[in-house]
Amino acid sequence: MEKYLYHQVNKTLKLQILNGIFKEGELLPSEHELCRQYHLARSTVRQALKDLETEGYILRRKGKGSIVINRRHQLGLFTIKGFTHEVSELHENVHSEILEGPEKTPWPADFFCSLTETEKQAGCIVISRLRYVSHHPVMFEKTYLPDIQIPDFCRHPLFNDSLFDTLRYYYSIEIKTVSQEMRAVRAGAAEAAMMKIQEGSPLLQVFLKYRTSRKDFHIYSALLCNTEKYSIGNLT
Repeated sequence: MEKYLYHQVNKTLKLQILNGIFKEGELLPSEHELCRQYHLARSTVRQALKDLETEGYILRRKGKGSIVINRRHQLGLFTIKGFTHEVSELHENVHSEILEGPEKTPWPADFFCSLTETEKQAGCIVISRLRYVSHHPVMFEKTYLPDIQIPDFCRHPLFNDSLFDTLRYYYSIEIKTVSQEMRAVRAGAAEAAMMKIQEGSPLLQVFLKYRTSRKDFHIYSALLCNTEKYSIGNLT
């Protein structure tokens, strides 16, 4: 219960900082004031502030308090919630544009991740999306699903604009864990045009593998992320 409470305080203060209620250089309310405001123990409030400092939103100075600092917004990629839910909690105007699919296709010959034999034999369903925050393209994502017991998937619109919600709602598939690999790359002409950046600009390439509640059913995503305005990380 205490963990849930300090996460709620952390999230509330984070939103207030992002929305400009507390600006760079300003002090957050004192621990005593936050305890009174939220009717919580000091240890709970202190943990929420400690997490805010770890995440780069504030600096805590003995005798002064918690000072809001300048930071880039984050895209919470390495999470089982998924982009739509994770990022929309902290940003308005979050949406995705489907560029390709969903459509059935063989797995790429040079696929970036090892597959189970069941997945190899089943083939895959591919969906490509361009992700926007505040009308700016920030990420291109190509996702591969094994074509295993997900009938009519290609005919369904994404439920709540979310792949994970679609799998949960129609097929009772839950996301359990995620692993990732990252490397820095340069934008080619096609990527630059799509992301509205200069050719040769740095991008972060990320490969994700999600383990689900269904045996031999993993979700694989290859991403290109523009981190000029938004850093990559988890949002708790």
